[in-house]
Amino acid sequence: YQDASVSLNWIDRFHCRHNIVFTTVCGEGADVDGDVILLWKVIWGLIPRDVFNFDETGLFFCLQPDKTMCFNKGWARNNKERLTVLLGANSDRSEKRLPLVIGKAQKPRCFKDVHSLPCTYRTNKKAWMTSQLFTEFLMDYDNCFKREKYYFLCITAHKDMHLHNITLPFLPPNTSHLQTTDQGIIKNFKACYRKQLVKWHLPETDNRDKPVTVLDALYIIRSAWRPITTTCVQNCFYHSGVPLPHPLPSEMEVNEEEEIKSFWSAINMNHTSKEFVNIDDDLPICQEHTNDEICQDVLCVREEECVKHEHSDEEAAAMSVPSNLQALQLVNDVRRFISSTDDIPEHLF
Repeated sequence: YQDASVSLNWIDRFHCRHNIVFTTVCGEGADVDGDVILLWKVIWGLIPRDVFNFDETGLFFCLQPDKTMCFNKGWARNNKERLTVLLGANSDRSEKRLPLVIGKAQKPRCFKDVHSLPCTYRTNKKAWMTSQLFTEFLMDYDNCFKREKYYFLCITAHKDMHLHNITLPFLPPNTSHLQTTDQGIIKNFKACYRKQLVKWHLPETDNRDKPVTVLDALYIIRSAWRPITTTCVQNCFYHSGVPLPHPLPSEMEVNEEEEIKSFWSAINMNHTSKEFVNIDDDLPICQEHTNDEICQDVLCVREEECVKHEHSDEEAAAMSVPSNLQALQLVNDVRRFISSTDDIPEHLF
């Protein structure tokens, strides 16, 4: 049809009729396919135990169910009561790394006389992940496996660094769909965490102002990370494109959001449990820093604001079956005792 002649109006109508639009490829999307092919070629020769993925997520650690609507009105990003949590596991879930939690206060009041924590805790001024913190995290991990003479591959989007026992194939930009933790691991973790927060308020309906401290949050984070199952981890690696030598289990995962709904009716909220679970999905977790900002983070340590200490009854208790609230207080006392003791094994948390 070299001699065909059409008007611009005809071309415009043709575009509209067939839904044709002209657009620009954003970022480096055009180069992703080649990078992904090279990445999975590296993974293909490894067993599932040797392939890890780590990623961070922001967390409003003490957000009460009845405050969710306030957060939706625009001030969520400026809220100070937040943490950043780094989660990671290998593709067969035989190795789940202890969560790395980043807060703002180096020595919160709730850490007084505490010498052992259920999670690894680090700080910076904005509670964000920095290259320094991530490098420290991986170097500790590398030294651990160096002693065991164990080599593995860690998929990450962070910048390159030299390690002995860890190979780091870095993901290209705009490829969050290749991040295994973004395929459902983080979502399941947050659903578990929010479920624990809802349960936190159930036995204390007469005292909803009781704050969740950073120390409480570390215990809830550890508790929420524990039930992430092998099926969940394998499915997430599978959906991100990691080749697995064995078929995935056929049984369905337990939906944590459905479990939250079973508690949700008891607290009588006007918004949905899904809004509560997803409230901090877009929370910033990192930012490129200038040299001045890095120096300020190192030199400037922010102390957490005072929080009210829980009041405990010092009167002698009669020999009787404790109530639910008394039992909960006893559990908190045991946690306090463990935290104040040096060299506590991880499994006791």
